[in-house]
Amino acid sequence: DQRLGGANLILFGDPQSNPVIKKVLGDLPIKWTSESLLVNGKKYDADHVPVMVFPSPYNPRAYVVINSGHTFTLKDLEASNANLFPKLPDWAVVKVAAEGPQVVAADFFDEDWKFKKTP
Repeated sequence: DQRLGGANLILFGDPQSNPVIKKVLGDLPIKWTSESLLVNGKKYDADHVPVMVFPSPYNPRAYVVINSGHTFTLKDLEASNANLFPKLPDWAVVKVAAEGPQVVAADFFDEDWKFKKTP
């Protein structure tokens, strides 16, 4: 789709609520349905969401960013604006919970944008 190739895609939501996420999902290294999330070979329940950056399948000089926003905490914000920098690597799995989001897995992709092999 030519409209999607013109810029970075900064996307929020899930495949059921965001048709662009649904469209690009087949080109990302994750599987995400209303029942589960599969990231780096591990399956997570539906109360987990991906946070990631990945090369755009529509433009080799652009990226797809999913569910990434501020990654600093309220404590960081109250302490000093020097602490307001990204705290997550290329991808993360976040559990959405009543007590607040919990990062349950996170890492960088390798140089070929593949999940790193675990030893």
